[in-house]
Amino acid sequence: MQVLAVLDEMIARHDTGLVFISHDLPLVMSFCDRVAVMYGGRIVEICAARDLAQARHPYTRGLLAANPPLTDPPDELPTLRRDPAWLTESFES
Repeated sequence: MQVLAVLDEMIARHDTGLVFISHDLPLVMSFCDRVAVMYGGRIVEICAARDLAQARHPYTRGLLAANPPLTDPPDELPTLRRDPAWLTESFES
């Protein structure tokens, strides 16, 4: 979080943007403004970071579901059942 605070300060000071790449979607929701979710090298969903919990694309939903809670984690995490059609579908809000 200290590194993110420094990055946030630099972004504000220089009036610039930042491309932040991560699989940690809760962190992305707290740090970023907009999110582009990629699957197979393609953007499959774009939304405001604050709206990521309401994502519609199955891959994004799967990534969110695979993030275990820190308290009382499940015995087993869900796995993604990938679909080739995900490469042709795009959801943007």
